[in-house]
Amino acid sequence: MQGSNSELESDVRATPSREAPSPATVAKMLDELSGAATDESSRAAFQRARRALAQASGGRPAIDDDAALSEVRELMAGGRLSCRAAIHHVGRARAPYALAAFERRMFRKLRTADYE
Repeated sequence: MQGSNSELESDVRATPSREAPSPATVAKMLDELSGAATDESSRAAFQRARRALAQASGGRPAIDDDAALSEVRELMAGGRLSCRAAIHHVGRARAPYALAAFERRMFRKLRTADYE
């Protein structure tokens, strides 16, 4: 058991100091710590941490707005509507009950797309 701990420690030390170790390295360390734990509560805590690391990341799923963004760009490219008017027009059709949230999201996505 001791040899494998030193392997893991060298894996962690091998990463640059500004970067965290990979999730796989941390999971391996938690497995080893769980196996080496002398009391049941410590073992359970390490196993819970390992399961939490393996779970999918939290947060809301991303909303696919590609079609809406394309429609907004088409309306703007034709010179018929300003950016704000085009977003409002598309938002009324696609998200009439969440128009303000739709408009904020479109402005944000258009702004970040301009910088990419």
